[in-house]
Amino acid sequence: MFWRRNLYVLWTALFFGMLATTLILPFLPLYVEELGVTDQDAVAMWSALLFSGNFLTQALFSPLWGSLADRYGRKLMALRSFLAVAIFNYLMSYTATVGQLLAARVLMGSLSGFIAASVAIVATGTPDEHLGYALGFLQTGQVAGTVVGPLVGGFLGEFLSFRMVFRVAGGMVFLSFLLALFLVKETFVRSSRTSSGGLLADMTLVGTNPGLLQMFVVLLLAQFSIQIVEPILTVYVKSLQGSEEHLTLVVGIIFAATGLANVAASPFLGRRGDCVGHTRILFFTLLGAGIFYLPQALVRSPWQLLALRALLGVFMGGIIPCANALTGTLVAPELRGRAYGVTSSAVALGNLIGPLAGGALASLFGLRSIFLATGLLL
Repeated sequence: MFWRRNLYVLWTALFFGMLATTLILPFLPLYVEELGVTDQDAVAMWSALLFSGNFLTQALFSPLWGSLADRYGRKLMALRSFLAVAIFNYLMSYTATVGQLLAARVLMGSLSGFIAASVAIVATGTPDEHLGYALGFLQTGQVAGTVVGPLVGGFLGEFLSFRMVFRVAGGMVFLSFLLALFLVKETFVRSSRTSSGGLLADMTLVGTNPGLLQMFVVLLLAQFSIQIVEPILTVYVKSLQGSEEHLTLVVGIIFAATGLANVAASPFLGRRGDCVGHTRILFFTLLGAGIFYLPQALVRSPWQLLALRALLGVFMGGIIPCANALTGTLVAPELRGRAYGVTSSAVALGNLIGPLAGGALASLFGLRSIFLATGLLL
């Protein structure tokens, strides 16, 4: 069955793609300094722009690529995205100013979208009775790459120049491109129902489909809840343990525990969705995630936080695959590229808004308010 081979190949491609795109995060502020920015406030500002600019353009352009996927094929859009991300990672190693680096990040965001294209390939080619499992398993590749990426980036940064790490990242994404090119098989038939779309048409698709609108909100909120702690977790852990001793190690362990629990739970919860219904599992995982987010505001030690973050990761592992599986059932197969393009915008918006909201809440109401607010939203 081609759907199984596609699933395993795209899992590997997403793993390397996400590993490559996250391995630069540990040293991005240091690279800003290398490009001539010395004032620490300016370094922080440029780092935030570099991080958020990529997600902003990704949110704006994802519906366009989803619409084109329905017209010309999802595999073609996956190949376009993998190749573009590989090229721009390589080009970033040659930037001479931080402005050039920002331009490259923004352009890369506008041309990215390999996650949505991969999800569309799997969702369209997988039998309905295996859809939840397949999407859950596919998510583990994405999350595993995200967990491993900063660790690999930190390791490479000890031995290679920052510019060389960008080239390594480009090579990894190019490997993903080759895997998709030669090993992914798509039987694509363009339907006469497929619209030329555009952003307005895609937003209309969401607005006229209540179920799809719900999945848009769920996916935005899920990614928002993951990213909102990014700016403050290190500071929060420091406040809990009262010193900087082994701080980065402890924070890394806490992040890794959440990600690994997510990886372990996603295929199981996706398969349970296939058996008992994805709506039921989605309700259960949203409720559980909210319950385990709230007490994080009350912990008194990093290890209490670690336990709660790991339990949170278990429930978060079911939200995205179940929401993606439900998205696939809410539209006709020939419109799934558009649907996943729009929901990819929701994920990108969550990536963009989450860290900004975390910083704002922390400055206005304190660190613990972030966990209370996010738990209630979930």
